[in-house]
Amino acid sequence: MHVLIISPLREGYMNLCGWLDGLKSERVTILTQTKYENNMNKMLKLNNQDEFCQVKSIEAFTDDNVIWNGLKINRENKIDVVFAYTEEMILPAARLREELGINGQSVKSAKAFRDKWTMYETLCSSELSLNVPQTFKVEGIEDVLKLEDKFPVVLKPRFGAGSVDTFVIKKTDDLGDLTSKADLSNYIAQTFVEGDVYHIDALVLDNEIKYSVVSKYFNTPLCYQDQKSIASIQIEQTSKIALDLKKLTEDVLRAMPTPQSTIVHLEAFHDGKKATFLEVGSRIGGGRINQEFVYNLGIDPDKILLEHMTGHDSSNELLKEIDEKLSKRRCGFVLTAPGKGVLTKLPPQSLFDVPSKNAYDYYIYGRTGRKYDYGHSSVDAIAAVSVFGKTTDGILQELRKINEWVDFSSAYEEEDKK
Repeated sequence: MHVLIISPLREGYMNLCGWLDGLKSERVTILTQTKYENNMNKMLKLNNQDEFCQVKSIEAFTDDNVIWNGLKINRENKIDVVFAYTEEMILPAARLREELGINGQSVKSAKAFRDKWTMYETLCSSELSLNVPQTFKVEGIEDVLKLEDKFPVVLKPRFGAGSVDTFVIKKTDDLGDLTSKADLSNYIAQTFVEGDVYHIDALVLDNEIKYSVVSKYFNTPLCYQDQKSIASIQIEQTSKIALDLKKLTEDVLRAMPTPQSTIVHLEAFHDGKKATFLEVGSRIGGGRINQEFVYNLGIDPDKILLEHMTGHDSSNELLKEIDEKLSKRRCGFVLTAPGKGVLTKLPPQSLFDVPSKNAYDYYIYGRTGRKYDYGHSSVDAIAAVSVFGKTTDGILQELRKINEWVDFSSAYEEEDKK
């Protein structure tokens, strides 16, 4: 069996070696960016995985170029499985599957999970009674002006990710600044919803939800626009809020053209009384969500999905233990917001330097010498730190202390002074 893994990310961001451990009897090709090819090959050689895994690279990671090079790889060695790691690659991977007649997520399904307008059309046409914000198609500023009586509204790019280029419009005057920042020709507008924001991370295998884990965002995914850090903490999984959100996830996946086997990242509001759908993706969540599963629950969702797609299921028993593990401890992470200026100093880079005995994961994203102008997406960060704990409040206190430590230990200079 020949497996094609499509990922424009560097090898350190994925648990690539762990994935490949379960695919040693297969032929694997990784399609990545040219700048990551050498390091990826070194890693494969170091782990003796270069015997069954090869790296192909391309400079321009556009949809059509990915598909074109996928077809070239198929001509050399017939592809049986196509696996897309990032949100942006979900749709080109589906197009490649259909072109080659390969099982997996279809183009129809990928569009519904990738294009927010198609997503909402799909859910609103469902026979299920789903609580979703009122949503409008936007093709220009004039479409937003027609919604003045519905302000505040949230404007989102249809194919966006990480809350990039997402704006809350409270009054008509807000549009003056917006028109110089964004091209609104491919947007949606939604009525503003009050409530805390949560994410639900789930795994579907053979049309069965194997788990769904509910976490709460502290500060919203749009907090980067106010130069604030974002945190996420797993909540009590048997609480009313968690059960409401798990039920919403089940209903959404029933209404959507959900792949037979997939990872799911769903975001929703809850105001204490009811859950309201926000959006859903057929991929792993961002930030350090994957690390929470690896370290706290002992599973790697992408590894499980890849093994299942190739008939090498080896994690069935681990999946049964998730609820018990979550009842004993939960975890959370903070993505510390970048400042403004040229970064001249980073915090100490050892996990042992983090001011928390419960910290288990520490990753530095920041680079000294790089110019920052605060964050531009919900996952922009100088550092990410994850901690264990027994209560949400206890974890939140630790994350706040860590966020202050990262800010205090970092330094910036104005560019003209550098």
